[in-house]
Amino acid sequence: MSAWKLKIVAFAGVLGAPGLFLISFLDSSILTFPVINDLLLVELAIQHPLRMPLYAAMAMIGSVLGCVLLYYIARKGGEAFYQKRAGERGKVIRHWVERNGFGGMLLAALLPPPTPFKIPAGIKLIRVDAKSGMRVGPGEGGRGVILEAFKPGTAPPDNYSVIGVADADRVIMPQGTSPDAGNIMRPGTGGLY
Repeated sequence: MSAWKLKIVAFAGVLGAPGLFLISFLDSSILTFPVINDLLLVELAIQHPLRMPLYAAMAMIGSVLGCVLLYYIARKGGEAFYQKRAGERGKVIRHWVERNGFGGMLLAALLPPPTPFKIPAGIKLIRVDAKSGMRVGPGEGGRGVILEAFKPGTAPPDNYSVIGVADADRVIMPQGTSPDAGNIMRPGTGGLY
């Protein structure tokens, strides 16, 4: 933490409840003091246990008012940006949104994006068995096969071999689920997520 933030924290600690209000207000609006308001609340409550409800209320009120300030700053800035970008059409768009309300927003959210999704460079889409996480070969598949995205070097191997088999050309494709699949595979999308 920078020196000036340390000074603010020290000053707030001396003030007690008003200082906690100040730190909570600043943390929720224009400055960030990660965990500081929580630690200050705990420290003050330990020093003066009967004042704990006061300290909790001051932290809450400071945080709420900081969020309100940030909301109004963002709202005014957003309106200025909107007017600058939308120009003459801004009034027509605003009127349409006000007239159609939630339905208009729902329609905009359900429409496809204006540009198609592009797969990032280096990402490979590979067909895998959703249960085992193992790669599915061409022509195999059916239920339980998904298309999964992998970063370079993280895809399942093309083939599997058994350690200790003398014949290096002998490749054994697994049948069924790996014994470790229950420990490492979780339901969901997996891969990059």
